Amino acid sequence: MFFLLLSFLNNSLFAYPQDSFLSEKLSAEYREVIEKTEVGKNFYCEFDSIRKKRFPKILLRHFSQSGLAYYILGKDTIYLNTKYVSEFFGIKGYSDHKIIKVLNTDARVRKELVSYSDGIYFHELIHSLQDAKYGKSRYIKEGGLFLEFEYEAYLLGDIYFHEKMKANRKFFKDLLSGKYWDVYTNSELDGYLSATAAPSKYKEEIRERYLREMQGYGDIESEEMKRKVRLEESKLLYMAGGMDFKKDEKALKELEKHKLEYGKFLNDFYDKKLPVFGPEAFYYILEVSTEAGNFPLALEISSQAEKDIASYKLSPEGEKKMKTACALVFLQASSNLIDRKSKMSRKDLFANIYALDRAANLTGREFPKELYEERKILYKDKIKEILKESSIKSKKDSESDKWKDEMLKFLINSLSQNYGLVEKDL
Repeated sequence: MFFLLLSFLNNSLFAYPQDSFLSEKLSAEYREVIEKTEVGKNFYCEFDSIRKKRFPKILLRHFSQSGLAYYILGKDTIYLNTKYVSEFFGIKGYSDHKIIKVLNTDARVRKELVSYSDGIYFHELIHSLQDAKYGKSRYIKEGGLFLEFEYEAYLLGDIYFHEKMKANRKFFKDLLSGKYWDVYTNSELDGYLSATAAPSKYKEEIRERYLREMQGYGDIESEEMKRKVRLEESKLLYMAGGMDFKKDEKALKELEKHKLEYGKFLNDFYDKKLPVFGPEAFYYILEVSTEAGNFPLALEISSQAEKDIASYKLSPEGEKKMKTACALVFLQASSNLIDRKSKMSRKDLFANIYALDRAANLTGREFPKELYEERKILYKDKIKEILKESSIKSKKDSESDKWKDEMLKFLINSLSQNYGLVEKDL
């Protein structure tokens, strides 16, 4: 994550005696972990050739904001937010100084942090390399970061997470089954799961996520237009005896150069890498999620993939393989539900029936008749629960409200279409 807000640096002005020592240890240990993957090795090759093995400093400081980590322009520093370091270790009341001291002296504690926060660090390290490659021209003139540069950090991060999970299937299974959770890994998982989406949707999801969650972002296309306007204004002022327009002319040329360079990178990824990476991630997540018993996830990604299958641009054989995999998941989920419905909690039963019903709706498959009665009862109860929560909730949560509104609409439509019930019957 990246912010250009100076207020974030208030807690970083004071240096601790162990800062430099810990920074060197963390840089080396993160590299050791990240280079175990192919994408990590390739990244460090480029990093070494451009930055000459000069790593950005790593500082641990508390920020009240929600970011796990930040790379700060001008300081060449990656800040790890101790708010989440404390959450990761399950500790309270530790000052930054105490956390730094413990991490600096205890290799086992440091190894634990590095092993799980590596993807978050990798994301910020990519930004440090971008700074070395593009300098200030990667930022909007008014302050802020081009969205296109977040694409690279996000895309490489998803590939890194995929390679890491492929190397540790048991851990990934525990993650998808809900047996394991930590603040760093789950942040990465959310992004990685979107890699199974159709290529066009995957790109849009990245854009929406960063425009929604981050401040100070723009796109190169918009900035190019702004700088062209500035250049014309500068020329007019120059002709009238005002400012020199050469500075704006140079800035525009730099931006156009980087736009071409970065356009080549993005086109290469979306045209060559994503068509290979996307399906590979899709099959791996599908396989492990069914193995872990997380059928709601398997149904969600398989039904969306089947609906958008044309946009994957697969060969006839590849398309047939994906359709077969999607059909198999639907059958497995149906069979699992019918066999185990009496042993499931109401919460789990609803989640699985709702996911199966949505998948049937998206793909045109028939919802199992053996689950008709359970679906009707659970949907009616869920509608009452949502309406009750909405009536007593005082604080608005737009994302949660949107999700619940969509669910409510689906439940009501399902009861109407499948059982002839109208709202007054509910």
